[in-house]
Amino acid sequence: MGRGIVGAQVTSGRIVDGAVVEAKLGALAVTGTKLADGIVTSAKLGAAMQDCIPALMVTASDLTGNAGSASVQARDAAGDDLAKQFLVRVWIADAALSEPDAQTDFSVYVGEEMRELEANADYEVISNASGLVTMNIAVSAPKTVHVMAEIDGRIYTKSVAITN
Repeated sequence: MGRGIVGAQVTSGRIVDGAVVEAKLGALAVTGTKLADGIVTSAKLGAAMQDCIPALMVTASDLTGNAGSASVQARDAAGDDLAKQFLVRVWIADAALSEPDAQTDFSVYVGEEMRELEANADYEVISNASGLVTMNIAVSAPKTVHVMAEIDGRIYTKSVAITN
């Protein structure tokens, strides 16, 4: 037995009686894109939803004097930067995808620290309006560290060898 939209009210009452017909779908707008032919395709749905599910790109670089930096940029499904603020958890560890390990310094440089979960290791950060978070890194001696960033339960990681 097929299922339909029953008793739904979608976009200003266009589908109020539960009957989904091509004429109603043609008038329905999804993020400003009309479904003029009444057919929902993966391309149309992808275009309408690409800004709704953020991903992260993590980059890290070695600086001088046992220091480095890590940047986390929110991106859409097409890989374009998202110019919105996001809550991102960022932590540093001695092994990839592991629990936080405190360093000499791991602190917010760009963005706003919302909560410190572990000093010099683990933070919740509100990105700037461009969707960017940047963290300072300092270690006591040269080594490789791993920066992890999480948004909506998905973890992204980047390794960087910090030298002096």
